[in-house]
Order: sequence, then C-alpha cells, then structure tokens
Amino acid sequence: MIKKQNIPNFIDYIILIFFSFFINYHYSSLGVLPQDTFAYYDTAYRILHGAAPFKDYWTVSGPFIDYLQAAFFFIFGISWKSYILNGSIINSLTAVTFLYLLKNLDLSRANSLFYALSFSVLANPSMGVPFPDHYSTFFSLIGVFFFFLAIKKKKIFFGFLFRYFFFVPFFLNNLHHHIY
Repeated sequence: MIKKQNIPNFIDYIILIFFSFFINYHYSSLGVLPQDTFAYYDTAYRILHGAAPFKDYWTVSGPFIDYLQAAFFFIFGISWKSYILNGSIINSLTAVTFLYLLKNLDLSRANSLFYALSFSVLANPSMGVPFPDHYSTFFSLIGVFFFFLAIKKKKIFFGFLFRYFFFVPFFLNNLHHHIY
C-alpha cells in the first residue's frame, strides 16, 4: 500500500518564490544592454543625490521605477545586486499572484504550480532589471488577476487591489505625457 503524503499548500508558494526570484537573479547578470539596462540605475542614483525627474533630468517614462529603485538603493546600497533584486522581487510577486489565481480557479495543484513556474521563466528574466514596459505589463496582469479574483470570490478587497494595480502602470508609462 502506498501512503499518500500531504504536503502543505504553502510549500508551492515557497518553491515558486525561490525559483522565480533566483531565475531572474541569475539571468539578469548574464549580459548588459547599456542603453536599456542601466537607465533606471542612473536615475535612481540621481534621486538619492537630490535630483528630481522632469526637473533635473529628462526621463522617457513616469517616475515610479526611478523612485522604487531609489528605495532599493537606499535600503540595500548602490550596487548591481541591489538593482537586480528589484526585478527579481517583481518577478516573484507576479508569479505568486498568478499561482494564487490559478489555485482559486480550481486548477489542479500540480498544473497551477507548473504554469506559475513556467510563467516566472517567461516573465522578467528576459530583461531582468527594472524596465517600464515590463513593469507596466506585470502590474496590469496582476490587476487582471485580482479582477478575476474579485469576480470569483466576490470580495471588495480584490476589487480594491485590481484598481491599484491598474493605476500604477499609469505612472510607469504615461505621466510624462501629462506633465508637459
């Protein structure tokens, strides 16, 4: 007789967090595209030294990533590792939210974890570092995930969250169009 083991549900989340974090962390250190990769490294550094977007320097997107990365530099120090930490955390956040959605849509546990792990490989490791197009997509996707959860669970909390995650991408890509 084969004894069936009950593995706690939170183990799936721990596996996914570590996997999605480290897959992004690894691949974001394998090459640099100077014009793209360092864009928010430089602006976050400037913010830490008193500069402000649109006043002291021009930015091609909204200031959200600039300030988010400045916070990472402030907490973890100014280094490449602190820079890719940001992208790795966003990759984990997006993958965990996707896993949560899949489990709540009654997909099997194994399929939910497999799809979430696959998603985390395809999501941010292609860029690896903060970038507005990727972050806008991720925050919008998280908003869609919470929208589906709000409908499925009929909870106002998810309704609030999906509005927030649709609002953030506005500051990633559109704010500069409204300032000038």
